[in-house]
Amino acid sequence: MLNSDVALVKQLDDTNKDFRSGQVPCVFTDRDGTGTGCPPARGSIFEPMLRYARDNRLFLRDFHRVMVKMANVGYSVDGDTCDINGVCQLRPR
Repeated sequence: MLNSDVALVKQLDDTNKDFRSGQVPCVFTDRDGTGTGCPPARGSIFEPMLRYARDNRLFLRDFHRVMVKMANVGYSVDGDTCDINGVCQLRPR
């Protein structure tokens, strides 16, 4: 996982991140009780991440909406430009 992925659920700061190497020593499941855990993320991001972890269908639905929006920024798609397989031609706006 990337640090940006870890930062969604763990609080990364100067005390638990090696800026030179980029490594973060956080553990998610401390099975033997010896790991160094990072505290949970602060703010409003932690609860939505828990919902997504528990409901993959919810994550996929929301991800699809955002991905389509990002991919289509600056372009228009209409039904006339899509073939029978659902492949659409994007046109600049």
